[in-house]
Amino acid sequence: MTAKDERLYPRFGFGFRILHIMLFTGVILASASGIPLKFAHTDWAKTMTALMGGVEMRALIHKFAAVLLIAVGVAHLLSVLIVDNWRRPFWRHPMMVRLGDVLSFFQDLAHLVGRRAERAPQGRFSWHEKFDYWG
Repeated sequence: MTAKDERLYPRFGFGFRILHIMLFTGVILASASGIPLKFAHTDWAKTMTALMGGVEMRALIHKFAAVLLIAVGVAHLLSVLIVDNWRRPFWRHPMMVRLGDVLSFFQDLAHLVGRRAERAPQGRFSWHEKFDYWG
């Protein structure tokens, strides 16, 4: 196949990618500003707090990360309940767990222990992606 024949099929749209950027940015900021609070008695935590601009700035960063994560959660919830419902009811969303996902789990487990030659066929989202999503 030549490069001219290759076609790219993006899995996620632009808005979904922006939400993911906001999500990982919020998680990183919350972690970087929250962990020094938990271990405030250690030297490295005091150094990290100083690098962030002091206790007040670290608290502000942590609050900003919290607001960012709440905004991502609300945007995602609205997207699933409102925007996706125009196309299909939420219980028919591809991320909902179905009986086939449970069967795929056991088929993959059988593959891992050598009882099955191939892994279970997957749809748009595999059982482990749904497990990560709902976990």
